[in-house]
Amino acid sequence: GRSMPSMQRMTMDELAGRDRALDAARALAMLAVAIGHWLGAEPVVTPDGLVVRDVLAALPAAAHLTWIFQVIPLFMVAGFAVGIPSWRRHEERGATASSWVARRAWRLLWPTIPVVLFWTVITQVGDHLLRLDDALLAATRGIGLIVWFLAIYVLLMALLPILDRLARRFGTLRVMVAFVVPAVAIDVAAARLGYVSSSEPSWVWVNFVLWWAPIGLAGRWWPYSRERRMRRIAAGVAGGALVLLVLVT
Repeated sequence: GRSMPSMQRMTMDELAGRDRALDAARALAMLAVAIGHWLGAEPVVTPDGLVVRDVLAALPAAAHLTWIFQVIPLFMVAGFAVGIPSWRRHEERGATASSWVARRAWRLLWPTIPVVLFWTVITQVGDHLLRLDDALLAATRGIGLIVWFLAIYVLLMALLPILDRLARRFGTLRVMVAFVVPAVAIDVAAARLGYVSSSEPSWVWVNFVLWWAPIGLAGRWWPYSRERRMRRIAAGVAGGALVLLVLVT
């Protein structure tokens, strides 16, 4: 395989042609995720010790404000908009899909894994040696909740070469519909069987891919975003999303 310095040189070579708007979108999306989770928890010192309160449980009306922080779709779309051109350049050089996936995964995971490991160790030490307050430990262990979407993102990056080839052969919209239809069917089946989010069976988890893959594939349209036709399509999609938002809230 390639040495790490070689991989780093390849990464630096790609920086010159990067779309800064997409980089900014991904950075803002991750910042919004962190801020949203931070605002959702209220640490309070009481006579009984530290208590971490759920803001949404205390202020249910504030649940509508969480839509401001629903930015994971933006993160997925931007990730695909950046990843697809990168994959095609890699493919044109005759390299394999597995080597491209390995590079993308490494660039994402190397700054994430140390943070997660650090907080995992801290919570274990705090639990067994320092006897920290249970509320503080629970809040600290919540680091996994903040980075859950990165696991889905890595999985989608692993599938990106396949998804791009399917989209090139059958068309982006057809592939998106092919994912959405079974996703809707699974959600309807789960609802009719009486499952809720806390008791969903494992077969429902496939929807993590069936829903997020077509959302990410929308990133294939980014190079055409300045065309008038694509602006009309984007306006229609945004309008449909707004109607859906009103209906579900």
